[in-house]
Amino acid sequence: MLKSRNVFVDTQAFHQHKFRFDHPTLKRLLELGASGAIQLVLTETVVGEVFAQLKEQLAEASKSLTQFRKLIGPVEGTLPEQYRELLAKPSEEEIIELGVKAWESYLTDSKSIVVPANDVDTGELLGLYFDSKPPFGQGRKKNEFPDAISVLSLATWLTKKKTNIYVVSQDSDLKNWCAQTANASHMESLAEFIDAYNRAEENLTELAHALLSKEEAWFLDVIKTQFLQSGFRYSNNWEAEVTDIHVQDIRAIEVNIIEVEEDRAVVAVSVKIEFSASISGPDYDNGSWDSEDKKYIYLPEFSFEHEFNENYEVSVEFAFSAETEEVDEILSVEFEDGRDITLSIDDGYPYK
Repeated sequence: MLKSRNVFVDTQAFHQHKFRFDHPTLKRLLELGASGAIQLVLTETVVGEVFAQLKEQLAEASKSLTQFRKLIGPVEGTLPEQYRELLAKPSEEEIIELGVKAWESYLTDSKSIVVPANDVDTGELLGLYFDSKPPFGQGRKKNEFPDAISVLSLATWLTKKKTNIYVVSQDSDLKNWCAQTANASHMESLAEFIDAYNRAEENLTELAHALLSKEEAWFLDVIKTQFLQSGFRYSNNWEAEVTDIHVQDIRAIEVNIIEVEEDRAVVAVSVKIEFSASISGPDYDNGSWDSEDKKYIYLPEFSFEHEFNENYEVSVEFAFSAETEEVDEILSVEFEDGRDITLSIDDGYPYK
């Protein structure tokens, strides 16, 4: 089971993938963040470092293109047409702008939270530095200050939110900080975190299915209650009243997990319900219409009872404890799209 859905990713993890935001690992991280399955948390320091290192890498790429154009000179005039595009050289500014936009889009699309650095206690920061405590190493290197500011801003955010987080980094000082911080868990790589997420999702999905099976009678009883409390309409006569709903049988046909977290799940349940209903209303087919006065002279009422055997799609949200493997509470039940349930009869005369 995951300890948290929050994950902090150090600059090094992005650098490891050469800032290729379309790399399968970084792409998967974005997809999880975009869907709300996880919360990607970055500090102002990390965001700035990625910008700086990305610009540096792209500036180097631009220089390489310039060098390429110089060295390709002996064969430039004889290059086949399909290779001519190799000689097109965008400016360094254009290349860097593309990289900046890619990083900005990644932050937006992944729904990242960027934690500011202005809440860092400078006294605490200097105290850690002079005492050589994590995230500072024994050398108390000055170049560790950005990481320290990043970690302290993250710690402040965790305290405010009263939550836990995974810290993805290969930095030994960050690893030591996690070891001394109760609400931070260390992971070496993004691949390790995503693997843990996938395993947890699989386990939670299996647990949700098991709980539904174990508490099937309870779930069906709550679904039945919600069904009886729903509004009903008769498709052949929208003015008709549907009353006296009596359920003879209800059973689950199919169950699919739509969403699952550590303590809650949303499931789609297909149920078959056998029930009876009384339907009554104005019998326009047998009424007498005065075409001159434009009104009914005589409008009888119809009333009948009908047996139904229908399938319905039901969305159920429930809270559970993964530790005790028990359902705590059924939070909501919604039939179809949440509107009144429409009853239809296809056997000819509508008032049978």
